[in-house]
Amino acid sequence: MFHMSAMLPMLATMWAGGRFITDTHFEADAAMRAIVAEKPTILFTAFPTIMSALVSHPDFDAEAMSQVRLVNNVAPPDQLKANMKVLPQGRTCQCLWPHRSLRGLLQRQRGGG
Repeated sequence: MFHMSAMLPMLATMWAGGRFITDTHFEADAAMRAIVAEKPTILFTAFPTIMSALVSHPDFDAEAMSQVRLVNNVAPPDQLKANMKVLPQGRTCQCLWPHRSLRGLLQRQRGGG
């Protein structure tokens, strides 16, 4: 069994002529340094534990991440709301079929009610 969730964003990035930055294992210090240095426009944080480690990191600075336009994340609606508050310029997208409450949250994020 294998997991290929990073393949789609990697291939889309390559197709668009972008740069895909990744690491073998997640480590919050290294990730924060890479985000600040490389200035990615899309974060594929994917899981609540990763996003939580980033936003609670002592070096987290939302202004240093002002270039982020999209955050791909999977989390319960309350966690997604908290993530959207700390990176409001980055639209949140998730890969699961939207739960009714999440669908409403994302519609409000887009200004749809």
